[in-house]
Amino acid sequence: MNLGLFFQVTAIFLFVFVVQLLISSIHEMSEQGYLPYSEFIHAATESWGPDSVFGHALTYMLVILPLGWLLIARGGSQLRSAGPAGVVGAKVR
Repeated sequence: MNLGLFFQVTAIFLFVFVVQLLISSIHEMSEQGYLPYSEFIHAATESWGPDSVFGHALTYMLVILPLGWLLIARGGSQLRSAGPAGVVGAKVR
């Protein structure tokens, strides 16, 4: 198992997850009135909330970005290991 690739994919997932948590928490705390200027913050973040188009896009990006990175990295490593005839595992002299 390629641990470097595993941790890269995990880091991408965690980054998107933290962004989603941060936006949702600011939105919900302003909705409850816990933040100063809560009405302004709530109105400004309403289009970023979990039920908005942007919120749904973040949810989809939790899967799409790490999977895309995995596919690109795996495809690149297979191309590097292909020999001159395009056969995976062929040795180059």
